[in-house]
Amino acid sequence: MTKKNQRHLSPGFVLTNTAKFSVLNFLADGAPEAPSQEAVTRIKPSVCKDSSKVPSEKKPFAQTAAKMVVSKEETESSILSYFSSSEDAKIDDTFYWSKDMKLDHIAVVGAVKSLSADGYVIESNISVSFNVSTKEGNNILSTGSPEVAVHAHLKSVGPKTKDELDAALGKDIVKIGMGNCMKNKWIKKDGKLLVTAVDDVEDSVLSLLKKVVEGINVDSKELAILKRRKLISSVTRKSFSVMRGPNYAPTRVKKAADLTKEMLDSGAW
Repeated sequence: MTKKNQRHLSPGFVLTNTAKFSVLNFLADGAPEAPSQEAVTRIKPSVCKDSSKVPSEKKPFAQTAAKMVVSKEETESSILSYFSSSEDAKIDDTFYWSKDMKLDHIAVVGAVKSLSADGYVIESNISVSFNVSTKEGNNILSTGSPEVAVHAHLKSVGPKTKDELDAALGKDIVKIGMGNCMKNKWIKKDGKLLVTAVDDVEDSVLSLLKKVVEGINVDSKELAILKRRKLISSVTRKSFSVMRGPNYAPTRVKKAADLTKEMLDSGAW
């Protein structure tokens, strides 16, 4: 494609090989130099790796540009270029490297595996387990624990029956909060009424949950409390450390089996 023709393409689009041929064929058919809006719309699905992510015609390009999918070739090129800086260059963890490079981690993992198969890089598995807050845990992070809510209400409005607490705070909050308040001896029964037994309480569950989500180490017994209450769950993240392989080169050379007649004719290889 000549530079003259290239200037008519929408700015910001990265053409895959398929898209290039679509445009070349379009121009070769004798169409005007500047493709019509209908033609551009027809070509767009081959511009993005995932056609479901093609920007909507109704939205300005600036609002969707950040969601454009980087091609496999560009991801591989980013990895190989990174290693061209030094023989000792290394990606310690693809998860964090992807964030720094603003690349999708799944795409980076796929590119690493592909490059590793041809000896361009050598990868080593990394497996990291950590805890994250559940939906219930997120609620506590937002509003505090149910037991503190029950104690605060009784302290504010005075003695109440369980039914009155249910009506004021909701049955789900009272079901969990009342039991823990009784266990902690924060409240007590006075006939049918529930009254506070202490003036001030500390939301230790909220404090502990904050430490966990911030990655601060906590005692195993404290973790067990959060897990028992289903406030946290364990997840495992898999990534790779990567270094140069025996066949490393700054640019990937396509194998003969990967080349098509169209690629050879157009010089796209």
